[in-house]
This record gives sequence, structure tokens and C-alpha cells, in this order.
Amino acid sequence: MRKIGERAIVRPPFSYFGKLYVSENAILDIIIYTLKDFKEVVKLGKSQISIKEEGILINISLVLRYGENIPQVGLKIQKSLKKELEYITGINVILINIFVYKLKY
Repeated sequence: MRKIGERAIVRPPFSYFGKLYVSENAILDIIIYTLKDFKEVVKLGKSQISIKEEGILINISLVLRYGENIPQVGLKIQKSLKKELEYITGINVILINIFVYKLKY
């Protein structure tokens, strides 16, 4: 019988055998694949990915299609990237900064 406030901890199987590392290139591939679902995104520019002990920090530059609501599109992209990256890698996403540096007519 568990006491109130007691928590069960489940560890992923790989933690018993060693550490799991995910490269920045693998994370970038996931970002590129996820962005293909957004018709508003014309091009991915420069990207910067930092993997810290606490999680992933991401800065990406995008070219968006003219006429789209930039804040709405940015929020949709952030939510989608966070969901996909956390699901696929199992690593916490701390921050996703999106820089819209150009609009395509």
C-alpha cells in the first residue's frame, strides 16, 4: 500500500545500460521534417541548437509566406516542434526562438 505523497519512479530501459545521446544533426533533421507540414514556411534559414543537461535550446530563422499571421504561425510551429522533439528524443525542450527574417510574396 502506497502512502500519500509517495511516487513511483519508472526509468527508461537505456538508463540501466548507459547514457543516450542525441546529436544536434538528428535534432535538426526532426525540425526540418516537422516544418514540412507547415505551408506557411517557405525556407529554413540559420539554426542554432544547444543541448544542455536540462534540455534543448533552439533558435531558428524562417522565411514565411506573405499574408500569414506571423505570431499565430510562430506559436503553432513552437508547439509542434516541442511536441515532436520531446516525443521522438525524450529530451525536454526548454526554449524555441523563431526569427522571421524574410517574407516571400
